[in-house]
Amino acid sequence: MANETEVSNIIHPTDVVSDAISAALVQAVVVAPLVYSEDLPAETKVKLFRKKGSLTAEEVNESAAYAVDAAGNEYSESSVTATAVKLAAACIVTVEALRFSRLTEAELYAELGSSLGRDWDDELVAALDDGTNYVTCTAGAAMDKLLEAEYTVRRYTVGVGDGTLNAVVNYKAAHELQKDVLQSSAAVFTNPNTATILRGSTPNGFVGTIGNGMLNLYRTDGVPTTGSDDVGCVFHPQLAFATMADTTPAFNKRWLGGTDGTRGFATEYTAHMFCDVVVWNDYATCEFRSDT
Repeated sequence: MANETEVSNIIHPTDVVSDAISAALVQAVVVAPLVYSEDLPAETKVKLFRKKGSLTAEEVNESAAYAVDAAGNEYSESSVTATAVKLAAACIVTVEALRFSRLTEAELYAELGSSLGRDWDDELVAALDDGTNYVTCTAGAAMDKLLEAEYTVRRYTVGVGDGTLNAVVNYKAAHELQKDVLQSSAAVFTNPNTATILRGSTPNGFVGTIGNGMLNLYRTDGVPTTGSDDVGCVFHPQLAFATMADTTPAFNKRWLGGTDGTRGFATEYTAHMFCDVVVWNDYATCEFRSDT
């Protein structure tokens, strides 16, 4: 109809933003808090993660000669070398973006730090298939195979690896394990304390505990693959992997505005840190392979 006052006739704000802002749909840091970690050394980028040696006793008959130089009488330590690599992130922000939006420098620094954390976590996830032992599910992830991986770690750590183990799998495998428990007729899984993986998950990827402190299950994204299988991992938190990293990332900002014709008026915000991850004892890990 004609001669009606419409909204386009009125001067009004064209850009109004919500009070809330959605989280970025990116994978959170999951694995980094689950492994043994030390600070980066101050004056070198190399650190040796030590591995104890052992001695072997033997039975000696009365009056029998005992050769001190026999096998098992020499104590010898070994080590795994970690060499720090640099992780870096940067963002160039124009003066208009800072002046005419809700974006703040504090938010930029927080996101730069988060991106470094995610990159560090990716380094750890990529190492999940660096062990020696593995179990392979017939198809999708199955609880009996997960427990076989748990047994494998216990067997090869021969009592040193007691305590709760960690299992890290991708989202598909975690879902299949939850279905496996849900559909199981085993009486043990009717006890909610023995299968908390059906209670949901938390922001750090924790799905739940299997058994009474036997195995903590976590899920993440981007796990390694081999053939047509995704590779998760069951590992001992204090024996399998070792990582070193800067206690705090380094943050910097640099003004780019000038008259050389290469940049507009903007500020460059950067962050970097040094870290590395190594397999400390590969027999304290067991790959858990299931269909992609």
